[in-house]
Amino acid sequence: MDSVALLERSSVVDSWTTAASVGATPPRRPEDADVDLPVGDNMALTSPAGSCPPRTAAPP
Repeated sequence: MDSVALLERSSVVDSWTTAASVGATPPRRPEDADVDLPVGDNMALTSPAGSCPPRTAAPP
């Protein structure tokens, strides 16, 4: 993986903020990521294109 971000928000109407990230270009919103794994209701683990082989991505 080239970059990863853990994003959080207070509620579904709030904008996302970066709780933690590593790498040069981590996504700032789940909508900008190719890998988007929910972590509870208001957090997401995200990564850009090409960062995760298809077999390790979460099922739909």
